[in-house]
Amino acid sequence: LLASYLDEHFGAESYARLQADDGPTPRYRNFLRAIGGHVQIVIGTRSAALCHVPGLELMIVWQDADHSHREQRAPYQHSREVALLRSAQAGISLLIAAPSRSVETQRLVDTGWAIELKVPRELLRAHTARVVATTNDFELERDPVLARARIPSLAWREATKALETGPVLVQVARTGFMPALACQDCRTPARCPACQGPLHIAGKGSHVACRWCGEQYHDYRCAHCASPRIRAASIGADRTAEELGLAFPKVSVISSTGAKPVDRIGGKPALVVATPGVEPFAESGYAAVLLLDADRMMAHDSLRNAEEVIARWFTAASMARADGVVVLTGNPSPAGAALVRYDPASFAERELAERREVGLPPAVRSAVISGLGAERLVASLDPETRARVQIHGPTVIDGPPAQHRYVLFFSYADGTAVTTALRQLRATMSAAKDPVVSIAIDPDDAL
Repeated sequence: LLASYLDEHFGAESYARLQADDGPTPRYRNFLRAIGGHVQIVIGTRSAALCHVPGLELMIVWQDADHSHREQRAPYQHSREVALLRSAQAGISLLIAAPSRSVETQRLVDTGWAIELKVPRELLRAHTARVVATTNDFELERDPVLARARIPSLAWREATKALETGPVLVQVARTGFMPALACQDCRTPARCPACQGPLHIAGKGSHVACRWCGEQYHDYRCAHCASPRIRAASIGADRTAEELGLAFPKVSVISSTGAKPVDRIGGKPALVVATPGVEPFAESGYAAVLLLDADRMMAHDSLRNAEEVIARWFTAASMARADGVVVLTGNPSPAGAALVRYDPASFAERELAERREVGLPPAVRSAVISGLGAERLVASLDPETRARVQIHGPTVIDGPPAQHRYVLFFSYADGTAVTTALRQLRATMSAAKDPVVSIAIDPDDAL
């Protein structure tokens, strides 16, 4: 999308694009144009943050909370952290922008390192869609079963009205048809008798099958109560698209998932069912955006889950037209309240304050030590380093042989001393041919 915009306004030769999907030859040609100073604009994925550009004045990081910014190989650098280092060391201006706000960015604002760029509320409201929650008191009085419906009546009404003027985006939590099953009588999750993997139904007319080993079951019975009846514990994008196609037979239904993404659509009325991250770009914006499965998204057990969910919601909401509407389903939550107010900064501020109270990242720094040599490395920490860190663990992550995982928390003031000690210990173990150990500093999945 960014490349298309630059092509239209500045020309195809005005910038260099660095991304692996372009192939080695075009990528290297663009790399030479970038480092040679032949272009004034360089765009790209996370590795572009490391590219040397002569006379660089500004770096922009878009949606820094997205997992794609984190390198999966050592040293596991994040695009935002690379940009922060370059900004501090080379005096380069840095802009971090996104529909929502990460907690790490909020910490930069709280410490005074970064300045917040805020839009006046009147201007913001004039350029954003109206956001309504299906669980507000007025709607609950009109529809008592509203909270238990996956697609409440309010969402149906808004979708029907919006389809008269343009496309409607429906964001669902998971891909597939019925990705999770449960017993109809006792609600016990359906598991494979052979490998204990989760059972699912891949599509209309398909049999119950295991997601792990692929075994099919034509006469499955619950292991807890022996009931032959099953129900969908989770509805995927394919099943949602089928249901909406039956409900709106005269409207085309477009499904966009990670396996089959759709890049963009036109302005004609259509129902677009998409999983987070692959919502198609609508040329004139969406007339309505329905955010389904809110409770299921918020139920994941992760420190960053609420932050990630609200980022998905604001990304989808930003695709709606200014005269459109965004409908949020599910029970009330702080993340939902922030979306209704269209105020992601207040949610990030609240999250950071809560993590500061209990000493969790990013209020403190973290290190995850894992592998066969993790236990030996932690045992080798000198007393001075041990006094600087809080050690949590070990937990067994694999085996046999057993691989352990430790999580270390330490302050920003002690960051240099702790990371230096860990680096020296790993170098010593590597030289002695000790078991392999992996060290990740400030990873996204520490908890």
